[in-house]
Amino acid sequence: MKKHFSTFKKAIAFILTTTIMVTLSSCGGKSDEVTEFTIRNDRIGMEISFNLPGTEKDWEMSDFDGGGTTVSHTIYPQGKDLDAKNSWTVNGAVTVGSSIYKDVLIDGEEPTDENETVVEAKNGIKWARYQHDDNYITYGTCLDDYLDGYYVAEIYIMPNGILEDGQKGDAELLEKIENTVINSFKYNKNYEGRPDHSDAAYAGSFVVKWPFEIPYENGVIKAESYAGNKTVYVKFEYQDPEKQDILYKADLFSDFIYDPEENDGVDYMDEAYFGPDPTVNEGDFEEIEIAGYRAAMRFNFENIKDQITVECGTGETGERAVFDMFTSIESDN
Repeated sequence: MKKHFSTFKKAIAFILTTTIMVTLSSCGGKSDEVTEFTIRNDRIGMEISFNLPGTEKDWEMSDFDGGGTTVSHTIYPQGKDLDAKNSWTVNGAVTVGSSIYKDVLIDGEEPTDENETVVEAKNGIKWARYQHDDNYITYGTCLDDYLDGYYVAEIYIMPNGILEDGQKGDAELLEKIENTVINSFKYNKNYEGRPDHSDAAYAGSFVVKWPFEIPYENGVIKAESYAGNKTVYVKFEYQDPEKQDILYKADLFSDFIYDPEENDGVDYMDEAYFGPDPTVNEGDFEEIEIAGYRAAMRFNFENIKDQITVECGTGETGERAVFDMFTSIESDN
């Protein structure tokens, strides 16, 4: 689980690499034909759909999945009739969050950023439209309630290639895509085949019942889930009955399945922290062992918390769970 927009970091890199090789379609023509695309997130039980101008032959949807509580797909234009730099790719995502667009769309506050406006579609859904630059636009909206947050839908529209200085995408086609997407947008949390989450809440890679308690020493560890920005977190708290002024906390902010076979047989601990070219470069992590598993830990991160990552598997093939969490102690002393 990531912070706002972090889910798309890998997606954007994937897009920029792939779209250089993708040619464009004639979807910018005068035809009024449209094609519907559906994105389903079974982890949180929500389905969204929207139209794009053109036929099925004009577009191709990727199978990219950002993981966590977000499912996103990029839809690439196809064909040979237009310069790739003149057209657009569209990324659609369905996720959950507590406050990405809440202030503006739910509470009705005025946007504080000059690049953000509120757009209302014909079906009454309000979108926060963010103009990143002349060639990159984001639409985002809050849907129904989810835990203490909302289901969230986002639409990214960006050039189908790397534009050179001074170049601009096809403005007429961009307007057509924008209007077609938001005015055809639909969502459904009771779709056919939806997993039954009636007695549970989703967090990361697993479905469990919330809240619950774990007996520990003279008290209990309380576990509950809550919606953050574009993810669902799990919080564990313990308060010693004899020391009521001290609260021990652990926030699980990421849990995912790691497959060494997809990473040249390298364990996650080496791929991320302790190998020759680690992907996590910030902070000094110490290698430790927890419950017999390799783990990484850094102390006093941001002066208030320790971060711990545990990989539930060592030296074996096959998938294994990875848990990433912050721990802290709240006390006047």
